[in-house]
This record gives sequence, C-alpha cells and structure tokens, in this order.
Amino acid sequence: MGKRSALKHGVALFAFTLLFCVILAPAAFAALVSVDNGFESGTDGVTLSSSVWTAVNSPQRYEYDGAQAKNGVLAGWVQGPTVAGQYAGVRETASAGMSADGAEVRFWLYFENTTQMRFATGTDAGTVVSTFWLRWNSDGTLGAYTNKVGITGYTTGAYTPVGTYATGWTQYRVVYDFSNQGYQLYQRANEGDAWTALKSAGAPDYTIPFRGTGTVTASDGSWFRAAQNVNMWIDDVAYSDYVPPVITVDGVTDGQSGPEPVTITFSANDEIDGPVPATATLDGDPFTSGTEVADPGDYTLVVASTDSAGNTATTTIDFTIEEPPPPAVSTSATAAWSIVLVGVVGLGLLAIRRRRLHA
Repeated sequence: MGKRSALKHGVALFAFTLLFCVILAPAAFAALVSVDNGFESGTDGVTLSSSVWTAVNSPQRYEYDGAQAKNGVLAGWVQGPTVAGQYAGVRETASAGMSADGAEVRFWLYFENTTQMRFATGTDAGTVVSTFWLRWNSDGTLGAYTNKVGITGYTTGAYTPVGTYATGWTQYRVVYDFSNQGYQLYQRANEGDAWTALKSAGAPDYTIPFRGTGTVTASDGSWFRAAQNVNMWIDDVAYSDYVPPVITVDGVTDGQSGPEPVTITFSANDEIDGPVPATATLDGDPFTSGTEVADPGDYTLVVASTDSAGNTATTTIDFTIEEPPPPAVSTSATAAWSIVLVGVVGLGLLAIRRRRLHA
C-alpha cells in the first residue's frame, strides 16, 4: 500500500473510530445522586436502612457489609432465599420518577462466581410498564428480558444475551430512552475506564427494549435479587437528579394590584438538597427577601434557585402598586364648613346694613 493510500486509509479509520465512539459514548446529563449515601451511613452487619431499602421475597441477608466494599468502607450484601426456584433481595425507590430521555441509574455489583443467577431490574415482575430487566446467568452471560413483539435481535418472552460478565466488581449504567421505549446498557471494570455498550448480537442498535408491553413514562426504582442461597454485593447506587427546587414567594401574587405596600419574602427547597439558596431581582435590580415595596409603579419580580445538581427553577411575578387615592372629605366636615361660611356671609351682610342705617 502506498503512502497516500495508507494515509487515506488511516484517516478513514480514524473518522470511523471517532464516529463509533460518539455513538456509543453515553451523553453527560444531570449530576448523580447517591442512594443511601453509597451505603456509608450504615453499620457493618446491620440490616439495610428501611427508609431506603425494602426487602423483596424474604432474602436471607440484606445488610451493610464491611468485608466486600468497592468504594468507602461499606457495601450492601444480599443473599437469596432458602426456597429453590425463588429470587429475593431488596428494592430502592429513590430513583423512581425519572421521566427524561438520558436519565440514568448506575450501580456496582460483585459476583463471587459466574455459575449462579442474580437479577437487577427497574420494576417488579409482571407489570406491563416494566423497564429494564437484567439477569446474570449461570453460564457467564448477561441477558435482557422483554415481552415486546417484533424487536429485531430480541426474543419475545425470553432472556436475550447482551454480553458476558466476570467475577469481582463491575459497574453498570442504565440510560433510559423513553422516546424509544428502551434503554442503553453499559459496563466497565474500573472507575475511569471507558464504558462498553452492550446489546444483542442481532440488534441493529444499542437500544434494548423495555420488558413490559405498555408505554413506560417514568422510572420505578431498582430491584436487586439473587437465587436460592446466592450472594451478591451492591455498592454506590446512584441516579440522575432532574428535579429543580421549588420556589415559594410570600407577600405578593402574580397580577396583584393595589395601593398598599407589600413586604416580599422568598425561599427555595429541593427534594434532595433540602433548603437551597434563592436570589431575586426587582425590575432587574438585586432584591433582598423581606424588603418592603411601597412606591407606586409596575414591578416584575424574578426569583431563581439552583440545586447541587445544576437544576434551576425560576419564578416571575408581575404586580402593581397603585397611586393612593386623594383623602376623602367627611360629610360632617363639609357641613361644619358650610355653617362657618353661612355665618361669615351673614355677618358681612349685617355689617353692610348697619352702615347704611347710620349713613
């Protein structure tokens, strides 16, 4: 191959590789929120927090474990049930309610072998709006289940292999694609490694169909389950934060109009962060919560707040302080002035008459 042909071949290969990486590279969206503080708030050997985790189908263990942590000092240890043919584990709902394309959930899983079955799913079994449904099979393959019909590369009502797995820790990333009723699945062995996209060998693209046949509009949390007597460890479950803070404004409402002065206060609260800072402008100038507005005129108040994940909320309120009406003159005051005026006029006429009589 000549130098020019080799150069052209190299450029074409580079362009293809770049395009391939762009297609497979998962997009960066909102910041991630950790579930249960990455298990770091628990105590070794103690049952997983009931405020975060719910036991599913009587697992033998679902506890904090300090012997097998991936990051930090603790992980979650789940052991399947004692009954053959059943699967048990835990569920979290912190990641439920995500509805934007690109929303995601990540988790680390540890397997001590590749000959026993474990599951990670985005919904419970049997619902028509089930999201992702993954099974680590006893033959070392990772399968994705769907009930959808006519999806190229995926068998209806069965687990279609989308990859393989190894013993030890592996991180998985599920990126929701609600517009196409599916998800993209990635895995990597180490933090900082490039993600590897997974799919069926017969699929034309990397969107894996949801399990359910109904239309899915939002995530429903994550389930982690294992077969009879099977162990699995979980660490650093995290999900996208797409929910902006809620802004509260007191003292004035949009469209309000009146002559009375108003004292305006504002605040913001985020479902993840709790109270978060809020800033405001009044007609473009900085405005401090608790300030009185009394001068007549039309005003526009804009309040904004941003949470730790970068989600921003804005509230705009237009209001008017009217000119105060002129002071009203009371009836009694008018009558009093009339009496005075009549009296003055009468005295003047009397004086004129007296002058004429003495002339």
